[in-house]
Amino acid sequence: MLKTFLIVIVAVLISVGAQLFDASPARANPTPASQQLPAGALQDAASVYLRQAATQRVRWQPYSAASFAMAKRMNRPVLIDIGAMWCHWCHVMDERTYADPEVAALINRLFVPIKVDRDQRPDVDQYYQAAAAALSGNGGWPLTCFTMPDGALFAAFGFLPATRSVGHGPAMKTVLKEIAKAYRTQPQQVAAQAAEVEERLKKSPPMKVQTADRPAMVELMAGLSNAYDRANGGFSFGEGPKFFEFPGLEFALEAGFYGHPEFTAMALDTLRRMARGGVYDQLGGGFHRYSTDQAWKVPHFEKIGYDQALALSAYAHAFEISADPEFKQVALSVADYVEGTLLNPINESFYASQDADAFAGDDGGYYTWSRQEIAAALKGPALKAALLYFGLDDRPAAAPDGRLVLRRAMDYGQVAAQLKISPPRAQRLIEQACGKLRAARARRRIPQVDPAVLVDRNALMDSGLIAAGEAFGNPHLERIALDNLDFLYAHARLPDGSYCHTVGKGSTCVHGLAADQVYMLSALLAAYQVSGQSRELARAEQVAQVIVSQFLDKESGVIRNARAPEDQTAAGRWLDGMEAYFDGEMPSVQGVAARDFAALDALAPDHGYDQQSAILLAHAPVSVGAALMLATVGQAIAERLHGDALVVVDGAPNDAATLPLLTAAQSAYRPGKVLAWLDPGQAAPGIGPLAAAQLLAPDPQQRDAFAFVCAGNVCTDRVGTPNELSALIAGFGLPQAK
Repeated sequence: MLKTFLIVIVAVLISVGAQLFDASPARANPTPASQQLPAGALQDAASVYLRQAATQRVRWQPYSAASFAMAKRMNRPVLIDIGAMWCHWCHVMDERTYADPEVAALINRLFVPIKVDRDQRPDVDQYYQAAAAALSGNGGWPLTCFTMPDGALFAAFGFLPATRSVGHGPAMKTVLKEIAKAYRTQPQQVAAQAAEVEERLKKSPPMKVQTADRPAMVELMAGLSNAYDRANGGFSFGEGPKFFEFPGLEFALEAGFYGHPEFTAMALDTLRRMARGGVYDQLGGGFHRYSTDQAWKVPHFEKIGYDQALALSAYAHAFEISADPEFKQVALSVADYVEGTLLNPINESFYASQDADAFAGDDGGYYTWSRQEIAAALKGPALKAALLYFGLDDRPAAAPDGRLVLRRAMDYGQVAAQLKISPPRAQRLIEQACGKLRAARARRRIPQVDPAVLVDRNALMDSGLIAAGEAFGNPHLERIALDNLDFLYAHARLPDGSYCHTVGKGSTCVHGLAADQVYMLSALLAAYQVSGQSRELARAEQVAQVIVSQFLDKESGVIRNARAPEDQTAAGRWLDGMEAYFDGEMPSVQGVAARDFAALDALAPDHGYDQQSAILLAHAPVSVGAALMLATVGQAIAERLHGDALVVVDGAPNDAATLPLLTAAQSAYRPGKVLAWLDPGQAAPGIGPLAAAQLLAPDPQQRDAFAFVCAGNVCTDRVGTPNELSALIAGFGLPQAK
């Protein structure tokens, strides 16, 4: 019956002329005061995106218990609009659909409208994305949800134009009238539809008991290989948008390290293609959110903090493996973009994102060019070199509005050959051209930056900057990350030891989610290994205890978001856990936590963290078909299978032999590597009896600074040179590849 009910609703919605009742703005009977929505309810919201909606015609309400209570009191369905500042089509819907007077009047009279910033409330977004997918297959942003007064979903759509528009689905006016009528005349069917969706979400797929063994590793590697796009690099199934899939690239690098070089080639080729495409900002650095095509040519132009953070790590690791200077150049350019655009230099916090649009009706115009604009900025040889280098005369990449997207179609040598000049001359011309184009672009209106400080993204950025700092011997990048972690410890930490999700002005602090805690644990572990400061390790252990006590579901053994007991909305009743095994725009919470616990166990072996890591992986739903979404889990399984390596460096920071050993330990690539720097001036970590015995063993050479590596059940002899240490990290204790 419910399926029939849904089919009837959808069939009516897609009809153009259905006008079931008059809902025009001008009405003979005004809305009673008791049925009027409060105006300006979002004007004091912490989110800039929500504050911008406070003056719209639609009387948006916050996502709160009071708003749902209002819907219950008024006996109205709820319209939940989920979007973000960086979302182009969210802006279009605000500027066109919700600005339409008739649409706004319908919503204000018949619904309780709630606006959600998905960056501020990813938990709410995750619930409605899952519910929409279960109901109709819809997803993405904007997400337009119709719910019962308790938030239970019964209808969902994506972008909706005010009136019928080719290629954009039904008209919002028709949808609003049909939904309101169904809620009024068929309340039992609507309620039953919502209840069925909620029941579907309660039924998690059966969790396959999986040990971290070689068959699981092989299965995930096979799935990753199946998803690899051998023509263009990257991972995809069929046509359509292509995302970076940084966890998949990191998993491929790990598989290559463990004896499968074809995966290394797969990852390095993809990273090069991405950096040479239009998805990478060739003038300003940083990656746009995704590619609209399979060949990385034309992006969606917003830039999100998590993409920059994950790119920093991936390109740093690629450089450690290959020593290719291109990877270093890309990573440092990303870091420059982050420091120049996303970093608040006053308090060392990172902003969330940069919009694609600079003004109403824009779609990435800040980053694109007309031929006339390029010709006005460049002349003579510089123009010729730029046209070749950026591929503007050979199947140029064009945005939907026809403007050109810069990509790196040739290298300096190829440009030189075409122009019959030397490669250094070609490089100078291209650098000159880039400088002039950059200056011309700087005169344009710059897309807005979302100043939200999100703990999960800040923590990911810290890990990325530390990875880059280690790979390139760049203490400046490491210092930015360490300063940010101090800021988060002072301003984002609650009395119970957990971290907020959003840090706002004054005492504003949106409750923390599992991802905030898990990514903070990763960043603090990285901070300890790069700084040797015992306080970073102590803070990491504090967060680990918070995860175990507040976010670990003792019954299922997986990490879930903690829920407030008083939250009786549909999203509040939902326990997400299974989905958190899968990588999304950010890495899997379960996979990252499994890696974190394994690393922490090497530094604090008496607290059972290794056992917790094993439990998390035991529930992973390993399959070939889901391998791309399980890449972070794959990394954790691979590291567990092949064994972590504990690298111990003993030496005072003022000893001339210590720094070279630390540099070698930090810049050598090895998955699962854990560095313990035993500075006599710092409290020593609990490195376990095996390493402790080696540490106390007599040294015939009586060196002031030395290092050794422990893997499995054995440690190496002490070494005193960076080359010796690098060789040990690269190969000691690794099983032979099969």
